[in-house]
Parts: sequence; C-alpha cells; structure tokens
Amino acid sequence: MRQPFDYDAALKALTGDYKKPKAWQYALAAVGDALARNGGHQAFAVQNIVNQQNEYRQRQLDAAETIAGWQYDDWARQNEADLRASNPFTIGRERLAYDPATGEANVLYRGRQDAEIYADSLGFDRGSEEWNAAAQDFVLRGSGPSAHARDLELDDYRTANDRDLEGYRQENRLEMENTRQRNRSAMESARQGNRMTLRQTPSAGRGSGRRRAVDGNGNAVEWDGKAWVPVK
Repeated sequence: MRQPFDYDAALKALTGDYKKPKAWQYALAAVGDALARNGGHQAFAVQNIVNQQNEYRQRQLDAAETIAGWQYDDWARQNEADLRASNPFTIGRERLAYDPATGEANVLYRGRQDAEIYADSLGFDRGSEEWNAAAQDFVLRGSGPSAHARDLELDDYRTANDRDLEGYRQENRLEMENTRQRNRSAMESARQGNRMTLRQTPSAGRGSGRRRAVDGNGNAVEWDGKAWVPVK
C-alpha cells in the first residue's frame, strides 16, 4: 500500500539545519566588531549572525511556500480523482456511483433482468407465485416449475395409457383364448361325430361294401378303398 507523503520531513529538508545563536555569541560578535572599528576595520561579526538568521527565515518562507504548493497540487489531483471515481458507471443493467468517502458503490438504477422481462411480458403481477414461477422457468429452462409440472402430467398420461393398453391386451388375450377354446370344442365335436359315424357305419363285408362317415362340413362321405369321397 502506498504510504502518505511526509510533508513535515520535506519541510525540514528544504529549510535545512540552523542553530540559533546564543547570547554569548552575540556578545562576542559585538566585542569583535568594536575592536575592528577601533582598529580601523569594518565590523561584520554581528551582521553575519543577522544575515544567517535572515537567510534561515527566508528558507523557512520558501520551504513553506513550496510545501503549500505541493499540498495544493496533491489535493487537486485527489479531488479530481474522487470526482472521476464518483461519476456514475454501468455494470450489466445497473447504474452505480462510487462514494470515495465511504469506499462503497451505491445502486442508482437497477435495470430489469431477462427473467424479469419474460415474467412481466406474461402479464403476471410482480412478486406473485405465477410471476416467480415464470422467472424460474426462464432461468432453469427444462428444470423449471412449469417444465416439472408438465413432466408429471405427461408421466400420468403415459401411465394411464399404459394401463388402458394393458387392459386392451388382456381383453384380446381372453378373446383369443375363448376363440381357441371354441375352435377346439367344435373340432373335438366334429371328431367325436366322425368317430360315432364310423362306429355306426357297416363294414365293407357286411353292407354296401364301403365305409361311410361325415366330413367336417357335415357332408356324407365313403371310403372307396383309396380315399374318402362324397356319397353319390
């Protein structure tokens, strides 16, 4: 994380070191200046001390002015950055604004999502069970509430059809079995009738010489020695 700029350290560096002269230094400079003037020389000891003080004060003023300029520039840049950051921006279908003071983004406008648009288009009231179900249908598609309900209905329909079909199949089985039983009974009756006719028909040596019987259609037939032929 970037550390804040140390303006105090910068001010101290720009001002430089300075030790305030002590009283004895002033006294010594005054004595030196007096001796210099008595000897016909220019006095400058006290003036040097004064000049050093004046230079230090000027450095202080210059440094303070420089630091103030830096602080203003930093404030201006930060203020501009805050203004740019606080400009509304869009994410998806929402309009948001950043608050530099709190570091939070506030929603200015929340646009409708696709699922909401779909549910609204069906005319349902927002928040109703129908509206919520429609929104879930849009998001979940084939796994939504309506699709699940339709799956249950289709399964019930299939189950009912299977039951009906099995009923038809059972009826057909019973009808076919009854038909087989009737056919067997009719065939057995015809066979039994043929047996009885054969038993009652005189043999070839005792009657007309030909055995007679009744075929499956009830017609009289006789044995000509090779095959059963209609009785003439």
